[in-house]
Amino acid sequence: MLSGCSSKEIARKLQTFAETVNVHKKHIYGKLGIKSGSELFLIFSRRAMPDA
Repeated sequence: MLSGCSSKEIARKLQTFAETVNVHKKHIYGKLGIKSGSELFLIFSRRAMPDA
């Protein structure tokens, strides 16, 4: 997800359906209290580089 792949691309790599990927993304976003991939990237970048 952080590499910018679409749900369709992720699904193809995992040999599943794009809708399955979307459901998992929705659950991840819900657990983190976010609504977009951009917010996910911000969380990741802050944890990976706390002094930046």
